[in-house]
Amino acid sequence: MFSLLVIIGLQVSVQAGDRRPERSFDRHYISELTVSNGGRWGQWGHRQMCPLGTYAAGFSLKVEDPIDGDDTALNGIRLHCVYYSKDLFHIYTSVQSDVGRWGGWTDIKWCPSGFLTAFQLKVERPQGNGDDTAANNIMFECSQGSFLLGDGTRWGDWGSWSQTCGGKRICGIKTRIEAPQGNGDDTALNDVRIFNCSGGPLLKGNGTYWGKWGNFVEPIVSSKEDLWLHESQGIEDDVALNDVHVSADAGEKRSERSFDRHYISELMVTNGGKWGQWGHREMCPTGTYAAGFSLKVEDHAGHKDDTALNGIRLHCVDLSKGLSHSYHNYASVRSNVGSWGHWTDIKWCPSGFLTAFQLRVETHQGLGDDTAANNIRFKCSQGSFLLGDGTHWGDWGDWSETCRGKGICGIKARVEAPQGIGDDTALNDVRMYCCKADVRGQQQ
Repeated sequence: MFSLLVIIGLQVSVQAGDRRPERSFDRHYISELTVSNGGRWGQWGHRQMCPLGTYAAGFSLKVEDPIDGDDTALNGIRLHCVYYSKDLFHIYTSVQSDVGRWGGWTDIKWCPSGFLTAFQLKVERPQGNGDDTAANNIMFECSQGSFLLGDGTRWGDWGSWSQTCGGKRICGIKTRIEAPQGNGDDTALNDVRIFNCSGGPLLKGNGTYWGKWGNFVEPIVSSKEDLWLHESQGIEDDVALNDVHVSADAGEKRSERSFDRHYISELMVTNGGKWGQWGHREMCPTGTYAAGFSLKVEDHAGHKDDTALNGIRLHCVDLSKGLSHSYHNYASVRSNVGSWGHWTDIKWCPSGFLTAFQLRVETHQGLGDDTAANNIRFKCSQGSFLLGDGTHWGDWGDWSETCRGKGICGIKARVEAPQGIGDDTALNDVRMYCCKADVRGQQQ
């Protein structure tokens, strides 16, 4: 029987290689939302944007519970970015600007449908000789008219609402954070700015019905998509492009990040820096393992204060669902990161997963400029090595132990908070976590 596959015309824009994009730090935005009651202390962090084609439909907060001492209240805000359908909340990317060092993250609050479009901030005014907390809570409005109240603290008053996106969608965030004050009064998060991007609706074509829906690929919004469908060939065996559907296969949804995922071993090195606080342990989603990584690195600042390595991301995949080089659907996790530098390109294992690491650290320089951690190198389960695009100061220490399980599945970083006029070092040390597949074949 004669078989024919014809695609007469198809104009579709996707990210190169169909990969899920990195967060779009330079993504174009059309407006900036602000409020008038934000706190006045601290420095503005970098603008952090949702990946192209995604918009914020949920948020979570980093909140310090009231203590019998110096309260900081709201310490951070995360936006959780999804594609066009409310059914895709298991496929999301989280973005955050700078955060304070105290408290824990609350559960995500999602819009029932639609996206975040405006916000209101609860801020405590300066207390004179009393304890200042600055920002305490945030409330968002969703595009379908509902409201989401954050799980923040109670001090202060609600200010006026920001402007509304006007049919557009929130796609980025920038926060103002006061660095730790030592023996002084800490306030952490003081103010926030939100960014809006334009986007189109979810569209389903009027194609034919043969075949199955393929996996979702991320679009770049364009002004027009042109599609021609091949007509039926009568008694011949037709094979044609039947439809285009901007959606995700329900059977291939990304699982949520597994913050409490079980691990069997912890990898560490002996030459890590001594400054800073350990962040929370962040784990790959259940069933996935780290097969790649990227670094946040500050380039040499000349005669200024260098910080070198500021952050490490693990990129987690499930190789049982495709070829070893098919890293189209991955989740990215990170622990605390420093305030300086930019993210490098992802480096992937040719096959397998990350299983051990080695850290390049500059020892204490006395009266000189300290940088602490400068670079990292990983070993893959199939024997290859991946060298990070970090900086050159310091020396390589010994290798960590090798994972006893299937591969690395989590990370925790030690990061020094900004020191003001003091010497900044940012990332000092890191620990990795290993998971295994159990005897029943269910992955942990």
